[in-house]
Amino acid sequence: MNEDGAFLAAIKADPSDDTTRLVFADWLDERGRRGGEFIRAECALAAEPSGSAKWHEALARYRRAGEGLSEEWRGAIGRYPLAHWLAASARSAWVRLENWCRQHYPALLEALAPGATGEEIEELERAIGQPLPPDVRESFAIHNGNNSFIFGCELQTTQGAAHDWQIWRDVAGHNEEFRDRHKSFPVGAVALDYTNAGWVPLTRDAGGNHIGVDLAPGPAGTVGQVIIFGRDEDQKCASASGWAEFLADYATFLESGAAGEFDPNSSDPLAWYSNALGDRHPHDVLRKWRMEGKWPWRAPEPGATAPTS
Repeated sequence: MNEDGAFLAAIKADPSDDTTRLVFADWLDERGRRGGEFIRAECALAAEPSGSAKWHEALARYRRAGEGLSEEWRGAIGRYPLAHWLAASARSAWVRLENWCRQHYPALLEALAPGATGEEIEELERAIGQPLPPDVRESFAIHNGNNSFIFGCELQTTQGAAHDWQIWRDVAGHNEEFRDRHKSFPVGAVALDYTNAGWVPLTRDAGGNHIGVDLAPGPAGTVGQVIIFGRDEDQKCASASGWAEFLADYATFLESGAAGEFDPNSSDPLAWYSNALGDRHPHDVLRKWRMEGKWPWRAPEPGATAPTS
């Protein structure tokens, strides 16, 4: 048995013991081979409290480190497949969001729709012709829509996502006409299209713009990344590596108090965020924060000044 095989056999014999994994990680580093960071990131995931800020940071690290490694190798060395961690991430993010709502805005929690059925989720996948990322599936299974949950914009239902996806699919012929005016941040992360069949809208505003997942990224992007796109969004922007990560970042934003006090009597959902957004559209502010390194949101240290729009 070669040395790789000996390590893998030891890991398989005692999957709960991270000591062998970490020794293997160092062994790979010493030989200039990839995989060590992936192993350490998953060990950190297993060690941190599920759903904590450090847990989500470890998940982002784990996803980055796993890029380019074969699924077979990751399956042999990992505690769980990526799908397990993504689904867990969606659940933990929603726990934080629900807890925030209970404390600060119970009516918003009551307005969240119950989860979609498995058939409803599969119907959306059939409509778009490809499977959804595990964290998106899990998110739909937890809550299937709300009229103003994400920065005051509508959280899509499975049916709404399929409907809007088809609308964009029907205007794909305009891609060449508008291609020259589109940009991506980071450069190369998002395809320079007006519309793309790989873009699945998960939120919508009143003007036909969306935050959604990108299943057909540009050369510098990752499958499942969260992007801003739509009729008014010439500057496409990747804001998270996955939907659950975006929800966790949004939970951190709300928990920080940056949104200010919510007025339950307000009829304008965007007014909820006036403290943080001013008079600007949330997409514009989110893109600005992302380009300036202020998103993912990080709660300011005591005495520090919070990011502004």
